[in-house]
Amino acid sequence: MRVLVTSVGGSPALDTVRCLREDPSIVIVGADASAPGRHLGGAVCDEVHEIPRADREPEAYIDALERLSAGCAAAFVTLDVEVEALTRTGRRPEKIVNVPPQEVLPVLLDKAKTEAAARDTGLFPATELVADADGLSGALARLPTKRAWLRPSQGASGAGAIAIESVDEGRAWMAFWTRRGVKGSWMLQEFLPGRNLNWTAIFDRGELVATAQMERVEYFLASVAPGGVTGQVRRARTVDVPASAAAAETVVRAVCPVPHGMFSVDLREDERGRPRLNEINPRPAGRGWLMAKAGANLALALVRLRAGQPVGDAVAPGGCRVGLEFVRQMDMEPVFYDAPTGDA
Repeated sequence: MRVLVTSVGGSPALDTVRCLREDPSIVIVGADASAPGRHLGGAVCDEVHEIPRADREPEAYIDALERLSAGCAAAFVTLDVEVEALTRTGRRPEKIVNVPPQEVLPVLLDKAKTEAAARDTGLFPATELVADADGLSGALARLPTKRAWLRPSQGASGAGAIAIESVDEGRAWMAFWTRRGVKGSWMLQEFLPGRNLNWTAIFDRGELVATAQMERVEYFLASVAPGGVTGQVRRARTVDVPASAAAAETVVRAVCPVPHGMFSVDLREDERGRPRLNEINPRPAGRGWLMAKAGANLALALVRLRAGQPVGDAVAPGGCRVGLEFVRQMDMEPVFYDAPTGDA
C-alpha cells in the first residue's frame, strides 16, 4: 500500500511518516516544495517528489497533489498553507484522509471564526476581536485578567502571539507584524496560565474512533520568543485529562456536526485548572509519534480505515498510555522514557 505525505521536510510530516513506518507493508511517497525539505524527507521516505508551493501556486499544487496521490491508497496534508490551498481552489483530491470536511475548513483556518462558531459552548477564554490598534484599549479593559494574549486570528506555530499588559505594548506589537505582512483581524484573549494541552482524535463519519492527549512541557528557543511559544516542542508527555477531552470533543462537534478525519485541538488551562480552547487544527498539531509510541498510532489507524481494514494494532486495547515522555534535540531523534511518577 502506497501513502503520500506532503511537506516531508516539516515536523508534522516527519512525525506522520514515522507513525506510518510502524507498518512495514506501507510504501511512503513524500513530497515537498523545497530542496532542503526533499533532502530531509529522503531520509525517511521510500521516494520523494517535488511539488509546487501551495501558497504561491495553489492550482499547480493541487494538480501535483492529484497526480501523486492517484497511485496511492491515502494522502496526508500537513501544513496550514496546504489546507488553505484546498479552500482557495475549491478542489480536494479524494485520497486525502486527515483533513476535516471541506465545508468547515474556512472556519478552522481562522481562530476568530472558530471561536464565534462555538462560542455558545462556553469553552473558550474570554475573547475580544480587534480590527486594528484603535480597538485595543476597550478590549483590554473588558477582559477579566490584567495580562492578555494578543495574536493574529490566522496563522500557525505561535507566530505573532504575545502576552501583553498595556495598550502601548499591543500597539507596538501589531505594528511590527503588520509591517511583516500579517493581515486581517487580531484576537485578544484572557491569559491562561495553566498546562498547554493537545487532544488529537480521528473520526469516521461522525463516530469517534480513537484519541490521544499530550502536554507540551518545553519549547525549543522559548527564551528568545516573545510569546514563549515557538511551534517546536522540545519536551512533551502523554496525559489523560478527562475535562480537556470532553471540552475538545464538544467544540469539534459544535463546529462540525459530523466530524470526519483528524482534528487536533489545542487547549490551555485557566487559573482554576479548567481547560479552555485555543484552536482546532485541520492538520497534525500534536506529536503523533509520541502518541503512537504510547499506543495510539492515529495516522496508521486512518490509513487502515480508508482501506476498509480493521484499525488493529494501530491503537492499543487501552488506548494511549499515560506518562510517556520525550525530549528532542536538534541533531538527533527524540528519546522516549517514562515520566517521573506524579508528573503525568
